[in-house]
Amino acid sequence: SEPKLNEEKTKNIILYFLNKLGGMSEKKLQMLLYFASYDYFEKEEEHLTGLVFYKTKNGIFIKKLNEILIKMIKQKEIKLI
Repeated sequence: SEPKLNEEKTKNIILYFLNKLGGMSEKKLQMLLYFASYDYFEKEEEHLTGLVFYKTKNGIFIKKLNEILIKMIKQKEIKLI
């Protein structure tokens, strides 16, 4: 079964990455979220955000990430550049 998505924690992590590293592509954000989640799971044996990651031929795909990013844009938490 899929882990429970913690949308607020996911948003906070996205904002942290953007504040520390500046603007970035969605692909880079996906990789950062993947590595942060993987590292956290290795250490704590629990999910960091509840995001579900899929490996594709084009790299990592994160289920529901687009929905979260669109909400953040609509709520003016982030902006496209």
